[in-house]
Amino acid sequence: MQQLLATKLFIPGVRPGHVVRGRLLDLLDGATYSRLILLAAPAGSGKTSLLSEWLRGGALAPAAAWLSLGPEENDPVRFWRDCIGALQTVDPRLGQGALAALEAPQPPALATVVDLVLGDLVGFGRDLVIIFDDYHVVSALAVHETVGLLLEHLPPQVRLAVVTRADPPLPLSRLRARGQLTEIRAADLAFTGDEAAALLRDAVGIRLASEQVSALEARTEGWAAGLQLAALSLKGAPDVQRFVAAFAGSHRFVLDYLADEVLGHLPFELLDFLVRTAVLEQVCGSLCDAVTGGVGGQGYLERCERDGLFVVPLDGERHWYRYHHMFRDVLRARLLQEQPGMLPDLHRRAARWYGREGFAAEAFAHALAAGDILLAADLAEQHATGLMTRGETATLLSWLKSLPAETLRERPRLSVYMAWACAMTGQVSEAESWLEVGLVSPEPLVAGYGVAVRAYVWATRGAAGEAARLARQALDLLPEAEDRMRCMAAFVLGSAAFMTGDLEAAAAGQRLALDLGRKAGNSHIIYPVLASLSSILAAQGRLDDAEACCREALRWAAERGEAASPVLGRPLVALSEVLYQRNDLDGALQAAEDGLARDLRWGNPMAVIYGYVALARIRAALGQVDEASRLIGEAESFLRERKAGPPAELALALARIRMMEPGEAAALLARMPVLPPELGYLAARRAIAAARVDVLGGRVHSALDLLAAEAEKARGSGRVAHLIEVLVLQSSALSRLGRGPKPPSGGGRRRR
Repeated sequence: MQQLLATKLFIPGVRPGHVVRGRLLDLLDGATYSRLILLAAPAGSGKTSLLSEWLRGGALAPAAAWLSLGPEENDPVRFWRDCIGALQTVDPRLGQGALAALEAPQPPALATVVDLVLGDLVGFGRDLVIIFDDYHVVSALAVHETVGLLLEHLPPQVRLAVVTRADPPLPLSRLRARGQLTEIRAADLAFTGDEAAALLRDAVGIRLASEQVSALEARTEGWAAGLQLAALSLKGAPDVQRFVAAFAGSHRFVLDYLADEVLGHLPFELLDFLVRTAVLEQVCGSLCDAVTGGVGGQGYLERCERDGLFVVPLDGERHWYRYHHMFRDVLRARLLQEQPGMLPDLHRRAARWYGREGFAAEAFAHALAAGDILLAADLAEQHATGLMTRGETATLLSWLKSLPAETLRERPRLSVYMAWACAMTGQVSEAESWLEVGLVSPEPLVAGYGVAVRAYVWATRGAAGEAARLARQALDLLPEAEDRMRCMAAFVLGSAAFMTGDLEAAAAGQRLALDLGRKAGNSHIIYPVLASLSSILAAQGRLDDAEACCREALRWAAERGEAASPVLGRPLVALSEVLYQRNDLDGALQAAEDGLARDLRWGNPMAVIYGYVALARIRAALGQVDEASRLIGEAESFLRERKAGPPAELALALARIRMMEPGEAAALLARMPVLPPELGYLAARRAIAAARVDVLGGRVHSALDLLAAEAEKARGSGRVAHLIEVLVLQSSALSRLGRGPKPPSGGGRRRR
C-alpha cells in the first residue's frame, strides 16, 4: 500500500486530555439499526474527534474501515480503489474481486464494482463501520450515486458513517423515514457547560469560575474549536477576567480574534513555518523542508502537536500529519493577505517533492495550483502509462482536459495519451482527432503508441484490413521493452486476422500477445487473449486445445486472487462455445450465463455481444427459441443505450435462432448490412446460414451450390468447424433429393 494512501486510512488519535462525551458516544452505540450515521456540522465542531473516540473505545468497538477523502477521490475509480484499501485494513480479502475489476484494461461499470464489494460485505461476519471523513470535498455525481447504491444494499451488520460540513446528496429522507439514519449535527456537538468546563480545565490547567466558563460556552455557542482556541489563548492571558469579557461575537469573529491571539504569541520562525506549509493537505518533515526551503520541519510538527496547535497525526509513527481544516484555513488566509506572491512558488516546490517521491496525483494538483503548465504537462507525460495500467482512465482524462488544448497539440505524446484514454472510454471520434496530432511525431515511441491506438479503433469498427496493417506497423515502431502496448497491437493483429478468416495468422497474433502479456505481468489483458485464442482453436476443430486455453485463464485468475474478475467473462463464454460443440449443453449453459453476467459488469461492448450470442445459441439448442430471441433483443438494447449500432453478428445470430421459420430467417439475413470482402469469417457464417435457410425452404439445389463453394473455402483456410457444419448440411440437402442418408430422428436435445 502506498505510504500516502496509508495516511488516508489512519483513524486519527484522540488528543491527550480530551473530554469524554458520554451522551454522544451513547448515541453512536445505539445506532445499531442505522444504515447511515451522519455527522454534519461546520469545521471545528469536533466531528472527527468524536468518531475517533468512539472507534477507539475498547473491545466492544466495531471494526472500522476509515477513509479520509481529498479532491483526488472525485475520480470514481480512485474513490473505490481507496475505499477498498480501507476495507482491506480490516480484512485483506474484502474487495479483492472489485479491485481486480478496477485494474482491468477497461474497468467495468461502477455499479458492478459496488456489487462486488457488497458481495464480500455480505459474507463478513463482524460488525463493521465504513467511515468517509471530509465527504464534503466530493462533488462527482458518479461517486454520490455509487455511495447511494452501497447504502441501499448494505448488509445488516455493516454501517456507513459520513463526516461532512454539509448534507451530502444521498437518500437522507428515505433513510430517515425508514428509521435507518442517525444524525449528529452542530447542535448535538455543541459543548454543554460541564463539557466546556472540563475542556478548559484540562487544556489550561486552571479552574475557571463557573460564570467565566458559562460566558465562554455561551459566546462560542459550545463550538469545540472556539473553546479550544480560547484555552490556548488563556495560557498566556495576564488577566483572565478581562480576556473573557472581551471575547464575543459569531464563529467567524471569534475565530479571527482568537487566531490573532494564538498566532500572535508564536515565535516568528514557527509562525512562518505554519503559514508557508498551509498550502499542503498533508505534511511531513521532509515535505515541509522542501516547501519552506528550511530544515527542522519534523521538529516543528512535533512541537505543534505537543502544544495542542490543531495538528493531527495521520500514522502511528508521527511521520505524517495534517492541520485541522479550520486552522489551515486561517493560515492560508494569512498567507494570501501578507505574501500572495509566494503562493505559486510554494505549490511548485510541493509539486516537485511529490513528483520525486512518486505521488503523481498530488504532484499534478500542486503544479496546476502553481499555474505551472509546463510542469503539469511533464507530470502527465511521466505518469500517463501508469494511470492507464491501473485503470485510472478518468484521472488521466481529467488531467489532460485541465491542460490548455494548445499544450496538448504542442506535445504529440500527450495527444496520443488523450487519444488512448478516449478510445478506452468509447469516445472514438475524439480519439481520432487527437491521433492526427500524435501520428506526426518524430519520436518512434510516440508514433508507435499512436498507431497502436488507431489499430484498436479500426478493429472496433470491423475494418480488419486497416486494423491489421496498423497493428503490424505499431509492432515495427514500438521498442521491445514496450510490452503492454505491443501486447495490445498483437491482440488487434490476431483479432483482425480472425475477422478475415485467416486462422493461422490469427493464432500467431494471439500467441504473440499472450507472450507479451505474460512478460508485462498484465493478467487482465491475458484473459481476453486466451479467450480469443480458444475461439480460433475451436474454429480449427482443436477442441481440447481450445478448452485448455479457457482453463488456463481460470487457473491464472485463481492463483492471483482474481477469480471474481469481470474480465474472466470472455474465457467463460469461450468455454461455453467449446462445451456447446461437445453437446454438453448443461455445462455450456452454466459457463455462458456466468460469462455474460461478468461481461455485463465489465461493460466491454464486443464482449457483451459474444456473451449474448453464445447464450442465445445454447438456449435455442435447448428448444427455448423465444428465450433465445429475447436475449438477442436485450443485446440490441444494450448497444443502442451505448449509441453503438447493432452489428451484423446479432442479425446473423437471430436468423440462426429462427431457422424453424425459414421465411423469417431469410428476411433477417436479407436485412443484414453488406459485408466487406475482408470480413471472410463472418461472410462464411452468413453463407452457411443462407444455405440452411434454402435447405429448410426446399431450395436444395441452390443450397448445394452455396455449400460446395463454402466447403472449398473452409478446407483451404483450415476452418474445420465450418467444414463439419457444411458437410452435415450437404448430407441433409442430399437426403432431401433421395441421394444420401436421412437425418437422425427421435427425441433428445438437438442443436438447431
